[in-house]
Amino acid sequence: MVENNKEGNPRKIINMILEDIKNGKFVSGELLPSQKELCKIFNTGRGSIREALQALELTGVVEIKPGKGVFVSKFTFDLIFNPARLIYKPDISILPDILEFRELFEIIVVSIAVKISTTEDFNKIQEILDLTKFYCEKEDKENFSKMDYEFHKRLAESTHNKVIKSFFSIIFPLLKYSISETTKIPGVMIETYEDHKKIFNYIKKRDAESAKYSMREHMKFVKKYVNKLVNKMEKSNI
Repeated sequence: MVENNKEGNPRKIINMILEDIKNGKFVSGELLPSQKELCKIFNTGRGSIREALQALELTGVVEIKPGKGVFVSKFTFDLIFNPARLIYKPDISILPDILEFRELFEIIVVSIAVKISTTEDFNKIQEILDLTKFYCEKEDKENFSKMDYEFHKRLAESTHNKVIKSFFSIIFPLLKYSISETTKIPGVMIETYEDHKKIFNYIKKRDAESAKYSMREHMKFVKKYVNKLVNKMEKSNI
């Protein structure tokens, strides 16, 4: 948890719990601390804790199971539209569908970015690439994962299309889990960086066909390693 909440403000408690879920401290299906423990964490009474948890349950973020505790809600497609934009660990059965949609989405993004992106957009993306390379060389997997996500976010923003940016904010948080997990696989970081650099260079050259081809090749690479992740998850559930 972020900090104590001496005032006992349920809204502050809600925001702190949401922040922990967004940061991956608690993932879908995981049990939250008991109400007694939450009272100690936030230095407040049960009434404020109970009110905060009930509000989180109404928005679908948590599920209160009498006699068992409070759990972070498991992923469903209904939760895609949850304004909290939480980091969910998707059911492995839907990962292939998410990736198929992502490929179509990414091709649209680069097609528009080639035509619309500005020098300012290029500078922002280059900054992300420079940091990506830095974290790759340092073998800093956590920050590399963040830059991986930020690269695709910047591409979406470079289209200056409100619908595309909205879809990104809905769909891509679902991929944060797979990005962070696949980054742990040897060789993934350097190959990801090289793919991103290639895609970006073609966008800068306004070469739409090469940019789209590079994105398709990148998605083949992504699918290969996500499939390895899926296989690993399936074996762990046996």
